[in-house]
Amino acid sequence: MDLGPMSYLAFEFEGTKFDGTILPELMKLVEQKIVRVLDLVVIFKDSKGNVTSRELVDLNPDQIVMINPLKSEIKGLFTTGDIAAVGDMQRPGTTAALLLIEHLWANPFFQDVMRNNGRLVGNEFVPPALVQEALEAADAAQEVG
Repeated sequence: MDLGPMSYLAFEFEGTKFDGTILPELMKLVEQKIVRVLDLVVIFKDSKGNVTSRELVDLNPDQIVMINPLKSEIKGLFTTGDIAAVGDMQRPGTTAALLLIEHLWANPFFQDVMRNNGRLVGNEFVPPALVQEALEAADAAQEVG
């Protein structure tokens, strides 16, 4: 199997109940073959700072129904260290969704790079707020100059 570029994403939500409201948009991306979800873990951090996590098989039946279309893709690739690292970043009283996704949209280009003896040496998401700040600073500098 030729795998494309991958990223892990960790999203934090207020509260300690995962209700799956993010799943419909994720499912659209999967159905449109834009991304493939290779792993998904839900991480809970209570008000005292205790961290617990649940793999797909550990979720309650309502949560499994929401995620079930992804079931064939979930591979259990995250380690306890990966989960602990996200738990350390979470604020108390929050829930995190930790995903490992393959960027299917980029796979043909990625495979072409690999065939031409290239290799991926960096892959990072840039937070939109940082880009917005940089654009505003560039606009302000252009107005002054």
